Amino acid sequence: MPGKSTIAVHADRGIHPVPRRAVAPPVHQSATFRAEDGETFARGAVEPHGKHF
Repeated sequence: MPGKSTIAVHADRGIHPVPRRAVAPPVHQSATFRAEDGETFARGAVEPHGKHF
């Protein structure tokens, strides 16, 4: 039997939660990069840069 907090989160779906279904979409960390052209972008993707390298 699920706990009270689990039942509360799934309250709009009835008494029992739907198994293996996310309550909210997952959060994905991402970043966008820009370069003048493809060659510059490719070089920047493989060459170390910054003071920590």
